[in-house]
Amino acid sequence: MENKEESKIWLDENNIVNVKISKNVEGGKIMDLFSRGEKISRDLSGNTSILIDLTSGFFVTSSKLRKEIAERFKGLVKDPGFKKVAVFGGIAAITVASFIISLSKMENVKTFTKKEDALKWLKKP
Repeated sequence: MENKEESKIWLDENNIVNVKISKNVEGGKIMDLFSRGEKISRDLSGNTSILIDLTSGFFVTSSKLRKEIAERFKGLVKDPGFKKVAVFGGIAAITVASFIISLSKMENVKTFTKKEDALKWLKKP
């Protein structure tokens, strides 16, 4: 049976916004996740961080969608409600994420291959 896990976003007990992106997520769903992330940011009273899980093998083939994602991502991480963003997943997904990060010239964002390393960095003062 094929795993049909959905993309989702939630705030955990450590005040970290978690984003799980499924392999076959559509562009509209990604934009919905950004909108929900922006709402969480507005609702928070202090700084928080974002943990993005790309372990599903998520990959964007459309250059137009990649550019849209980069622009929304850039706006999200520049939001004063967020202090750090950690992205983790497989090599292919991290390569794409690194490309998007470099285009947006964001300094408070890092990529990792392991969730534990990403969380450790996010929790560092």
